[in-house]
Amino acid sequence: MNNFPWGEKEQAEFQKEAEEFSEKYDNKLSEIKDEREIAVKEIKKRLFDSVKRFLTLILVVMLILSLISPLFSSIF
Repeated sequence: MNNFPWGEKEQAEFQKEAEEFSEKYDNKLSEIKDEREIAVKEIKKRLFDSVKRFLTLILVVMLILSLISPLFSSIF
């Protein structure tokens, strides 16, 4: 079944170009997916580190306040 209005040589050439384009597109798409996965992992790591730092800061402040509060109660 011939759906193209040109000869077999042109059809073969067109098919070859279409396959090359499809291959390049698939390769580029997989590269983008890989880069996206790496970026998501990096964002998760940074977010986890930030939350960990924040919670550590809160714990340190609470510890300092718990150590200082008896001093204030004895003074006042």
